[in-house]
Amino acid sequence: AWIGFEFCYYGTIMLVIRVFGNTEEVGDDENGAVFDYSAILVSSSSEILGVAIVIMTIDRVGRITTQMGSYAAGGTLLFLLCVLSDSADRWILVVLAFLARSFEMGGTCVTWVSTAEILDTEVRTTGHGAANAVGRLGGMLCPYVVAGNTPLVVVAFVMLLVHGFTMFCASQ
Repeated sequence: AWIGFEFCYYGTIMLVIRVFGNTEEVGDDENGAVFDYSAILVSSSSEILGVAIVIMTIDRVGRITTQMGSYAAGGTLLFLLCVLSDSADRWILVVLAFLARSFEMGGTCVTWVSTAEILDTEVRTTGHGAANAVGRLGGMLCPYVVAGNTPLVVVAFVMLLVHGFTMFCASQ
């Protein structure tokens, strides 16, 4: 689940920046980027809400259910964000980005908690470190899919598949 969650988390951050940023001509021969910083700030603040929701639900609903629900909601919202990025109003995109990042953060928190709980005390730090190292591979692969000139619709489907893979791994 770690390689998928890292791919999903970093992919969500990069996609939000890609949706709310435009590369344009700045001067005669200079290229630059223009970002909607307020939309990016609002979506970034959503991670606080994601942590708060997980704190309230992780013991009542359960780790696996919270983790799978977070990845399912995050993947669906991210898919909608990508598909609607050219046609929807700005406020709809901001709400989708806010909720997607909130659920991604929630799933990430539960992954960290549940991994530590399933490992024996003797191997807990080694196992957590190894899982984190494998997860970083997902973070390293993510820019090759999300960034660049890949159409957002293609990225949306890839991210949805990775979210589904991560949900499957979390349910095992």
